[in-house]
Order: sequence, then structure tokens, then C-alpha cells
Amino acid sequence: MSFLLEEAESAATLTDALALLDSWDPSTGSVNGTSPSPISEAGDSSGSSRSSANPEELEIKRKKRRASDYSLKFQRRKKEELLVLRDEVAALEAELEHLRLTKRAPCTEDGRQSRQSTSHCTPVKAGWHRTAIVKFHERQRAENTKRKLLALARKQVGVNESVRRLLQKSAGFEEFESLLQSRPLPTRHPLAQLDHSSLLISQLERVVEGMRMDMNFTCASVDASSTSSKMLIKHADQGKMVEITTTTPMACSMQVASSWLWENLSTLREYPDKSYNYLRWTNPDTVEKNYLMTLRGQARSMQVNGLQLLRKYEEPNRVILVRSNFLVLPTESLRFRNNCWTTITPADGNAQCESVVRTCVQLYAECKEGLSVRPEDFETAKNLVLDALSGMYRDHSQTIQNALIEESGGGTMTQAA
Repeated sequence: MSFLLEEAESAATLTDALALLDSWDPSTGSVNGTSPSPISEAGDSSGSSRSSANPEELEIKRKKRRASDYSLKFQRRKKEELLVLRDEVAALEAELEHLRLTKRAPCTEDGRQSRQSTSHCTPVKAGWHRTAIVKFHERQRAENTKRKLLALARKQVGVNESVRRLLQKSAGFEEFESLLQSRPLPTRHPLAQLDHSSLLISQLERVVEGMRMDMNFTCASVDASSTSSKMLIKHADQGKMVEITTTTPMACSMQVASSWLWENLSTLREYPDKSYNYLRWTNPDTVEKNYLMTLRGQARSMQVNGLQLLRKYEEPNRVILVRSNFLVLPTESLRFRNNCWTTITPADGNAQCESVVRTCVQLYAECKEGLSVRPEDFETAKNLVLDALSGMYRDHSQTIQNALIEESGGGTMTQAA
């Protein structure tokens, strides 16, 4: 922009020269608007006195003087504006130079400054720029690492949950194996010898007497004209309990049905997974049984020792068969009770049948006091054995029901789980 300043100065000089020429008065020989010399002043005073008689010349002189005064004021204003413009040009040039020095160079794809652009930056600015670039890349790496760590943490939570469940299952199976480990009964166990079972028999006799008084399982709302079988899971005072109920209408009388059922239950019969140690009649209406039952699972089988007391009660309008079983695992850690009621009653005004056989089986576990196994492991083992036993007793109940149907001369059975 220096050439612009030079042209402006030349134009200002030319303007000053023209203004000087315009202010020159040939009649007086001096420049209008300037202080005249004493000689000229004397001449002017004499001349003015001489020319005072010509007013036209005086008017022309005054007009010329006013014109020269206006031209000088205009030139002064132009000079002042020119000085202001020069100052502004100098300030803009300084600002331009500052921008050139502080101008940031364009960044390449990897975020680093090119060498050509950094050469225009001051050392301080270039240092700060390099530091900012380094910090930016460090922050990017830190954020990427944080995202990866968060993803690994989420995966670790899922893995920990899976491992925890697996360890719990493994611990439960280990305790279950220790609970269900087959070993011979100790000689002190009541079921090991016949002579030592009197204590349990006396307990079963008390249970049977109490069961006779508790006949609430016979529901009046049950339709006695249809054959049914169902199994329910209940939660009683003893904990989880499996209840199996069957209803079988019979075409024979109550006496015939009760006789056949008593003979079937009080004699030794062959079963695939059940063998009897002994059967003993204590009186005509009471039978004691000692047996060994095999529970078969997916991986292994287990022997369960059992003791049963069967008793018959004959009343004018019904016959009651009560059975109570005491089941013990080889380790004595788990004990199960199986109570069964069977009532044979005459049919109530139903021409299709003469009697009805109703059976209710309740199966639940008993916890031995002082057991060192954790409660959750005991519950796992108890539920597994309870499921296996409930399946066996349900099959046994349906077998007896099918035999009753065949004995009574036919019928259709409906099952409900």
C-alpha cells in the first residue's frame, strides 16, 4: 500500500500548487488571504482611498477574497482527512502484519501442522499449538481406552453371573451327592434289623390313628360319576408337599370293592423298582411292611429304605384304608413321609355305579435336626428326591386305578396334572 500513499502525497502537492495560483492577485502582486507587507499596506490604503469611488471594483475584490478563503478551508480539511487516512492505513498495515504472524497453518489429515505454515508462526504460538495437538491425541486415546474398558466390564459382569450360578449349582450337586451317597445302613438304624423297627412302628400307629380323624380330603364337590386323577403341589406347615388324588366310580358294591382293594394292598406283589424285606400281620386289620425302593435318575440310581403301616377301618357307610410310609435315605440326611387315605363309599343316587373309591396321597420331606448341610443345598436335594418319589407314587396310584376300572368292568379315566 506504499504506492497508494505516494500517489496521495503527489495529488496533495498538486492541489496546493493550484490553490496558490488561484489565490494570486495580479493587480496587487500578492496572494489573497495573506498578511500584506507595510509597503503594500500603504499602497493599498492609498489605492483604496483612490478607488473608493468605484464600488464595482470593491465588490469584485471581496468576491475573490471569499473564494480564496473557501478554497483554503477546503484544502485544510482535505489535509486533515488525509492525515486521518494515513493513520488508519498505518494501523491496518500493522494489523495485517500481526495477522500474518499469528495466522494458523492448515492441519493435515493426521492433525499435524505443515512445515510451510508453521514457519509464519511465532515460536511461542507454534509451541502452544504443538502442545494442544499432543493433548488432543492423548484425550482421543484415553476416550477409546475408556470405551473398551467399559465394554470389557459389561462382559465381565455377565461372565461373573454365569460363573456364580455355575458354582452354586456345582456346590449344590456336591452336597446332593453327599446326601444321596449310597451306603449300607448302620446297625443302630431302626430299619437295619427287624427287631429294631418297633419304635418307628409305634410312631406310625399314632400317625395312622390321627389320619383316621383327618378325612377332609374327600370333597363333596367332586363329581363321583367320572374317573379322575390329578397331582397338585402345595405348601403346608411341613413345607413343599405333593398331593395326588384319584376318584374311581365302581360298578360293584362297596364290600366287593373294599375286599378287592384290601387284598391287593396287603399282599406282596412284584414291582420293577421295589423289593420287600418282610410283610407282617399284627392283627386282621393291620399289616406292616419293610421294603427297599430304587429311585432312578438321569445320572445314577439310589436306594431308599421304607417302612409302611396299613390299617383298615370298617364303618356302616364306608370303608377306610389308611397307609403311612416312613422313607429314609441311606445317609439318614433326608426323610420323607407318605400318608395315603382310601375311602370306599356307596354311590349317591347314581345309576351308572354302585360305589366310589377315592384316594388321596400326600408326600413331603422332613429335615433332620443338627444337619450340617446348608439350607439351600438341602432344599435342592429335597426337591430332586421329592420329584422322583412323586412320579413313582403317581404311577402307582394310576396302576391301582386302572386295575379297579378293569375289575369293575370298564370306564374312561381322565387325568389332570
